[in-house]
Amino acid sequence: MAVGPDPRPVVTLFRFSLDAPGAQQVSLAGEFNGWRTDEIFLADVTGRGRFSVTLPLKPGRYAYMFVIDGATWMTDPRAEAYRDDGFGNKNALVNIAVPTVGHGDT
Repeated sequence: MAVGPDPRPVVTLFRFSLDAPGAQQVSLAGEFNGWRTDEIFLADVTGRGRFSVTLPLKPGRYAYMFVIDGATWMTDPRAEAYRDDGFGNKNALVNIAVPTVGHGDT
């Protein structure tokens, strides 16, 4: 019996967060959403300027930046790596590894 590929995409939940006291709004722009600034918004659930969002991402390496109040682009100060963006700034990078499945896992 032939086994076909799993039809479900493999994704990993990744949490992006930024401390931005005084910000009214923080959005996330990156390679995973075509660098759109109006799609992914972080929530400040405590009201203390700690914004976060959790996204499902497929395996790969993604460049991204935060956008404060729709105007100020900011690199993630806690990113695991950085890459020159070609405009004199650095994009943050996140690497989403392919999940491994152990023996007996389904």
